[in-house]
Amino acid sequence: MMKRISCLFAAVMFLAVVANGATIIQTDWDSDEHDWTVTDGLGYGVGYPWDSGTPDNYGGMDWASGTGNPAGSFGGAADGLLGAPSDLYLSTGGGSSPYPGDYAAYPVTRIDLDVYSDSGVGGNAAPAGLELFFVSDLAGANQSTWYYDILDQVGTTAGWNSVTVPFGGAGWYSFDAPFGYDFADAIEDVDRIGVYVEYHPGYNGQELFLDNFTLDDSVVIPEPGTYMFLGFAFVSLGVTFRRKLSDMLAKIRK
Repeated sequence: MMKRISCLFAAVMFLAVVANGATIIQTDWDSDEHDWTVTDGLGYGVGYPWDSGTPDNYGGMDWASGTGNPAGSFGGAADGLLGAPSDLYLSTGGGSSPYPGDYAAYPVTRIDLDVYSDSGVGGNAAPAGLELFFVSDLAGANQSTWYYDILDQVGTTAGWNSVTVPFGGAGWYSFDAPFGYDFADAIEDVDRIGVYVEYHPGYNGQELFLDNFTLDDSVVIPEPGTYMFLGFAFVSLGVTFRRKLSDMLAKIRK
């Protein structure tokens, strides 16, 4: 009896999980740059970890019509200057890319994107560094940058790679968050989001493109069929229980 209950419960949960996964916002860059830009930093000044104080190292178009996965994409080629050259591929929060907001209220549980990389370095197409990042409370008292390392999800062979980042506290960290301002606080006020890339010094024409940048809500939302199955399961359990109870009473009477 208990085994049957366990099996029916597992089946119901499986159907509920299959029904999840809604796209909240997606940018596919099929037509233009969708209010994204490439910059060297966020304007915090020289000495900030992601701001070298020099012009961006980006050397190509912001939007590329023929390099998408499968259609347009965002990115281009850059030259690896001396030092540690880097760029931010950044959503500016414009009308066609409404990424700023309260990510806890959506809620955002996962971020997916496609990344094309070809560093030009022999035997390794991946950049020197690659992080997904967001900025919370921009220009406010709790301004902070949070990031998640995605370099290990980009292959060493030139081509497109699917990247998935769980949008929870694990794996995310900040180097400038005020004391007591944690990840749960930060996601309630997201002002900028994007990808940070660090190039290999001394190599020209290092390519990086983004496509299908997606905020996902993977909250379980059962479909109508799940409720039907659940109803059938309870009816079946009721019939089985009644039959077992009748058998037990018959044995007692004997």
